[in-house]
Amino acid sequence: MRVLFVVDNGQWVRAAEGLAERFEVEVVPVGRKVPGRIRDYDPHVLVLDIKLPHLNGVTVAHLLREDWPDLPIVFASDEYDPSEACLPEMTAFLPKPYSAAMLADLITRAATYKSDSFCGRTFRR
Repeated sequence: MRVLFVVDNGQWVRAAEGLAERFEVEVVPVGRKVPGRIRDYDPHVLVLDIKLPHLNGVTVAHLLREDWPDLPIVFASDEYDPSEACLPEMTAFLPKPYSAAMLADLITRAATYKSDSFCGRTFRR
């Protein structure tokens, strides 16, 4: 399974790369590069940090929905409350810090979800 991570923090980049034993992993550090990487890499799941240097991850996800309406997205953040804003369809929220096992499990589940069953879920530690 191909997973595209959009993270800019070195600690979380290493965590993403640590999942390479279980998934095909690619990491993009800047949100505005995501559309090109999605076209080239064709991921099954996108793991998106909400706090990015140029664009907020939620904004990136809303922009992506036009071209990739069925791509499951897992948001990760330690400074975001998903109850304060409506997340796009086909998204889940995983609060940081999280274990690699929890992230791997959520990625696996996200890859099998259809749009009606994967809207606005929050997964706790």
